[in-house]
Amino acid sequence: MEKSPSILNVKAKEDVDPSEDLKQNTINESFHQAVGPALFFGQFFGMLPVDGILSRKEEDLKFRWRSPRTIYSVFFLFCGSIETAVATRRLVRLGFNIHFAEAFLFYITAMVRSFFIFQMGMKWNLIIKKWRELENVFLYEPYKLIKGWKLSTQIRVVFGFLMTLVIVEHLFFLVKAIEDNRLQITHCTPKSMDFWQNYLWRYRPHLIYNFPYSPFELPLYEWVNFLQAMSWSYSDIFIIVLAIGIKFRFNQFNQYFRVVSDDVNLMSEDIFRTLRVDYYKLIELVHFIDSKVATLILMSLGHNMLVLIIKIFSALVPNRYHYLDDIYFWFYLIFLITRIFATLIACASIHDTARHTVFYIRKIPSDFWTIDLKRLFDTISVESETLTFSGQNYFYVTKNMILTLAGTIITYELVLLDRVKEDSANMCSIIDY
Repeated sequence: MEKSPSILNVKAKEDVDPSEDLKQNTINESFHQAVGPALFFGQFFGMLPVDGILSRKEEDLKFRWRSPRTIYSVFFLFCGSIETAVATRRLVRLGFNIHFAEAFLFYITAMVRSFFIFQMGMKWNLIIKKWRELENVFLYEPYKLIKGWKLSTQIRVVFGFLMTLVIVEHLFFLVKAIEDNRLQITHCTPKSMDFWQNYLWRYRPHLIYNFPYSPFELPLYEWVNFLQAMSWSYSDIFIIVLAIGIKFRFNQFNQYFRVVSDDVNLMSEDIFRTLRVDYYKLIELVHFIDSKVATLILMSLGHNMLVLIIKIFSALVPNRYHYLDDIYFWFYLIFLITRIFATLIACASIHDTARHTVFYIRKIPSDFWTIDLKRLFDTISVESETLTFSGQNYFYVTKNMILTLAGTIITYELVLLDRVKEDSANMCSIIDY
C-alpha cells in the first residue's frame, strides 16, 4: 500500500535537533512558548526564578544565582523560613487544636512548596529540553490541531481565571481581617489600641513575640504573607498547566489517529509504526514529568484535603458574626473546592485522553492490523491505570480516584454531624483571640 507523504515528512522531522528546528517553520507552538507568560507571572511571587522564560528558544533558559529573579526568590525563602520557624515554635508551645493546626500547615506547606518549585527552577532548562525532545514531532504535520483552542490560549484562559480567583480571595481576606480588627478595637478587648499593632497581634502574634514592633516593618510582613498565600495556590495552578500541556499532545495524537481510522488509504504498516513510536514518546513524557512533580502533587492533595475537611465542618458551625465573615467564608470554600477539583480533573484528563486512543484502534478493520498496532493496543492496556500523574505512586489521579475521594469526604462530614453543637457565643468571645 502506498505510504502517506505527510507521515514520511513526520518521520523525517523525528531526527531534527529541537534547537535547530526553531529556525524552521513549525505549525504548533512548543510547550515552552505556550507556558512562558504563566511562568513569568509566577516569578512575581518568587516562583521558578529562571531567565529566558519569555524567549521563544529553549536554549535561552538559564538559572543564575546572581539573577535579580533568584535574589528576589531567595530573599522571600529566607524571610518566609524565619517566620515559619517562629510561628511553628509558638504553635507547638500553645498545643494542638484545629485552628492552630491549620495555621501550622499553612506556613509549613507554603514554604516547602516554594522550596520545591525553586529547586525545579534550578533544573527547568533541562526539564524543558527533555519536554521539547519528546514533543518535537507534534509541532509539525500531520499533528496539526484540527479543532479547539491552541495550547497557549488554553493555558492563559485557565491560568488567568484561577489566578484572578486567588487574588480576589486574598483581597477578601484582607478586607475581612481589617474589619475584624476594627471591631475588636471598638467593641471588645484589643491587645493594643494601635490599629496595625493590634492587627499583627491578631494574625501574626509570633512576629510580635519575637521581633520589636515597628510600623515600617508591616509592609515586609504583609509581602511575605502574600507570597506564602500565593505559593499555596500557584503550586496547584502550576500542576494544572503541566497537565494541560501533556493532554494537548494526546489530543493531537488522537485527532490524527481518528483521521487515519476513517481513511483506509492511510492505513499502512509505516503509519502504524510511526504512531506507535509517537505514542511511546507521550508515555515517556507523562512518566518524566510525573517523576518531577509527584511529591508536589502528594503534598498538595494532602494539605488541600485537610483544609477542605476543616472548612466544610466549619460551615456547619454558625460562628460567623458579620456579613463580611459570611461572604469571605463561602467565597473561600467555593474557591478552595474549585481549585482542588480543577487540579484533580486536569490530572485525570491525561488518563482519559490517553485511553481514548483505544477507541480509534478498534475502528481499524482487522485486515489492516499490524504487529505495531497490536503492540500499541497492548501498551495502552498495560499502562491504562498508571498513565497519569501520581502522588509518589501512592495513588494515580483518575476520575475513579476523584469519585472515591469525594465519597470519603462526604462520609467523614456525615460522621461529624452529631458533633456539631449550637454556638451561643457572643461576638467578642469569637473575635478576641
